[in-house]
Amino acid sequence: AFQKDTTNQEARANIVVDGVTLAEDVPATFLLGLENHLKRLKPLYEAIPTLQPGVNWSEDSDKGKGVYKAPPETTFRTEKVRRHEIIVEATEHHPAQTESFSVDVPIARVTNIKTSGMLTPVDKSTLLGRFDALIQAVKRARQRANGTEVINRNIGQMLVGYLNADIV
Repeated sequence: AFQKDTTNQEARANIVVDGVTLAEDVPATFLLGLENHLKRLKPLYEAIPTLQPGVNWSEDSDKGKGVYKAPPETTFRTEKVRRHEIIVEATEHHPAQTESFSVDVPIARVTNIKTSGMLTPVDKSTLLGRFDALIQAVKRARQRANGTEVINRNIGQMLVGYLNADIV
């Protein structure tokens, strides 16, 4: 255990992604914890919602970076109005026969403007690609750090000698 902990103190590696060094001399024990943390964090990134497909989204420069808007959608608000139609005209012997029905009459024009701060599918794909590249870089760094030669140190004999001094 002493040799393992002593070696782990010296086991370090750089985190390199696409030829760019993100961090230097990162301890192996930290790399192991970071790798596990990134694996637990990835589902959160995978769950990030994206813009609705089939809508022509464009970046809204008035609202800032990362805010998108869809073209305005115009609809009409309607109101049901009861109408009556004479089916058979009245005669001197019979009253008129009528039918009652509902008609939708437009009463207002409504324009909906959709805005969203969701990521585009392309941005999400890029983000997940970077995430995977980072996980792989941390894994490779951990493997390089684990390749550190074991430092041969012994402490057991000294500890037992201290405990048993002048007794045995």
